[in-house]
Amino acid sequence: MPTFYENKRIPVTTGIGKQLSDGAHLHNHLEVVYLLDGETKTVCDSREDVMKKGDVFIAFPNQVHCYPRIGDGHAEHLLFIFSPTVCSEFKDLFRRMIPTSPIVRAENLDENLLSLAWKVHEENQKDSPYREVVTRGYLIAFLGKLFHSMEFREEKQSDGTLLKGILNFCNKHYTEPLSLDRLAQELNVGKYHISHILSEKLKISFPDYVNGLRINDAIRQLTEDPDRPITDVAYDCGFNSTRTFNRAFVKYTGLPPREFREKNRYTHVTPINFYIKD
Repeated sequence: MPTFYENKRIPVTTGIGKQLSDGAHLHNHLEVVYLLDGETKTVCDSREDVMKKGDVFIAFPNQVHCYPRIGDGHAEHLLFIFSPTVCSEFKDLFRRMIPTSPIVRAENLDENLLSLAWKVHEENQKDSPYREVVTRGYLIAFLGKLFHSMEFREEKQSDGTLLKGILNFCNKHYTEPLSLDRLAQELNVGKYHISHILSEKLKISFPDYVNGLRINDAIRQLTEDPDRPITDVAYDCGFNSTRTFNRAFVKYTGLPPREFREKNRYTHVTPINFYIKD
């Protein structure tokens, strides 16, 4: 799935799951994963790791991250996504720093951290007038103990902000004629700097990123409306010719559009993920 920017509005979200999203994304919240069982790969700003049972992963605001699956994808976890404003005690850290490593290994964690994690989730699920206050208290305690086991480094804020702008613009305008020159003009940034940011953060070129967005849209349209002419789908997704569309479609899916549609007629298809490349 192409990297996308999520504009999250809920201050604190917690949940339990058995699989993590392998789609690359970023947002203005922090994201914490406490792995209870299984294992998964993690990618954070192009740094790849393997997360195992008992480890904790954290992504700071505007860090691109995802969780490519290993084997059957079993990764039972606690998940917290929360706004930096919820824990204003750490505002200077969130504003200026990022973790040297996004993963803290189980053997380096405080022995009480898991119980605190469960308290954060349990309190956030309650129907109580004091739910937000109590959840915030446990979350601050959780982060305080977690950060004690971590190291941090200065972050180039301009790069994170620029990447968010690039992804937002591409996601909104990929169905239109979209060039690197147009993007550079809209963002008032040199096109070579944009190419560098995409290459450094996402390991992908500008044309490949835009075409990936278009192909994902085409996959959705082909499977949701199997009788729609393929030519209409190609132009609706932003391609200027069926030849270009067919070439890009084969590159990302391995099949021509017509053959892909016949194979997946009336079925739900998971969007492509071209963030991790072999």
